Amino acid sequence: PVEPPLRLADVSYDADGRMTYPDRQATAPESVLADHLAEARRLLARGSGDAAGDGVTCPPGTDAEFQRLRWFELPPGCGCG
Repeated sequence: PVEPPLRLADVSYDADGRMTYPDRQATAPESVLADHLAEARRLLARGSGDAAGDGVTCPPGTDAEFQRLRWFELPPGCGCG
């Protein structure tokens, strides 16, 4: 089971009546940025045929029923226009 980001028991008030709670924001170090960008390029290349975005097709789940119900515009070049 995943722990919730904050429990009601974690919230309290200080002597001045200000709400206090622990800060649990987790961030990765800047050193992982290059790895994240490389993974994004791999995913883009795998999903579109190449990293330049040529040959992009509709994403999975965008079948005829999706197209019939779609009320919003899709970005140019996504292949589903």
